[in-house]
Amino acid sequence: MTVVLGAIVGVLVGAGVLLTMRGLVGVTPSLQEFATGLHAEQRSPTDRWRWLLGGDPGLTARLELVGWTRDRWRLQRLQFMAAVGGFAVVLTILLTLVGFASPWMALPAGIVGAGAGWWLSLAHLKEQADQIRAEASATVAVFLTLVQALMAAGSGPNGAMTAAVLAGRGQVFGLMREAMTTAQLNNTEPWVGLGELGRRVDIPELVGLAASLRQASEGASVGDSLVAKAQSLRDRDRYRRESEMVAKGESMSLPLVGMALAFVVLIGYPALALLLAT
Repeated sequence: MTVVLGAIVGVLVGAGVLLTMRGLVGVTPSLQEFATGLHAEQRSPTDRWRWLLGGDPGLTARLELVGWTRDRWRLQRLQFMAAVGGFAVVLTILLTLVGFASPWMALPAGIVGAGAGWWLSLAHLKEQADQIRAEASATVAVFLTLVQALMAAGSGPNGAMTAAVLAGRGQVFGLMREAMTTAQLNNTEPWVGLGELGRRVDIPELVGLAASLRQASEGASVGDSLVAKAQSLRDRDRYRRESEMVAKGESMSLPLVGMALAFVVLIGYPALALLLAT
């Protein structure tokens, strides 16, 4: 008992000495460091771990692009977690029945599967958002062509933009309609809403579109410019599609080579085994 009491007293005395030395030496930052810290961006513990929960700054833009609400996003994540986690548990049980796993591995496998589903849902959202961004070039090209044709027919810039956006279909056209409607309700020009939408969801084509339409609304003759920009966007979309086709064709070479090797092994193994046996 005496030894334990002495150890406790020693720890307390040592901690007191360390605290006293810390107070004497001082860890107070300089005035310049203190002023810099006041103006620096403060990050809470929630902000530090927000990337783990999928709350990164690009999440709001992706949800707006695909047209999902936060509740739908959470529900989809739970579905992915349940599906992947359940598959991992069932697979572990099947492996246990054939003797390749132990029953106690079902719970860790379910936890790992749920975590994998958590990240797969984020990857699925990113893939859909990137696909919509990739299709923005073709959408903006169609919109520019319609606006130029309507303006050549005598319509004003704002009227041509409204008629063109109402005639389009697709996710990007829907976002453009909402942005232009919001801009009109706020008593601003329609192209202002398109520019804000492009910056908010990270679609550079919409930002460039807003600049061209601003010049048209100010009375500049931009018919040829709109046609050239539309053609440039079409060419960009065509090159993107061609590169994707080439990449997909190259990615199929490895499975084909693997299938060919497996076929050669399947055909040649009996003959090789018979040769070695003799």
